[in-house]
Amino acid sequence: MKLLWVKADFLHPTDRGARIRTLETLKRLHKRHEIHYVALNNGNPEGVARSSEYCSRAYPIDHYVPEKNTVAFAGQLLKGLVSPLPVAWAGIKRKG
Repeated sequence: MKLLWVKADFLHPTDRGARIRTLETLKRLHKRHEIHYVALNNGNPEGVARSSEYCSRAYPIDHYVPEKNTVAFAGQLLKGLVSPLPVAWAGIKRKG
């Protein structure tokens, strides 16, 4: 069976309980099923590199979040006040 798993981030490093639980669930599903994993890539190379442990194919979506207390962060929040799209959408790098 083919499964699509959509999550906000990749699972490595596994430093929180929720990530560990999801990782173990996906590893067991991956033994018998084809897992396609879609997540935001926040610049952590380990997450995408180790995704083959729990999925057949990974689809990272490049995403940039500026550091808090910076002009870029404040600009992104202000833009979010007038935009009909969510603030997180502004961090997605689009091609073209």
